[in-house]
Amino acid sequence: MALRKNNQKDYDKFNDTTIDVLGNKREQDPPTKVTGENTGKISKDKQGKDFALVLDDTESGLMKGDTIRPGRAPRVDDYIMGGDYKIKKKGDRNYEID
Repeated sequence: MALRKNNQKDYDKFNDTTIDVLGNKREQDPPTKVTGENTGKISKDKQGKDFALVLDDTESGLMKGDTIRPGRAPRVDDYIMGGDYKIKKKGDRNYEID
């Protein structure tokens, strides 16, 4: 049985975590921490600055593929050392470890 267009739109809204059940846009708190074990190998971008990608979605709100700038975080070889680190938002899906 196919859904009618209006029902499909309602269903899509219901699945969107940024919209509440009344259809209002939710205010989402920015992520505040990252776990070193959830990040990939540290690489350099075009400007020569270090970054690592988040490997899995996290409970704090980070999504797979978000960029983490390691800053002064401790490193083991080419990875951010395991542990929880406070982060601040630098841009869209771009965060820096304090």
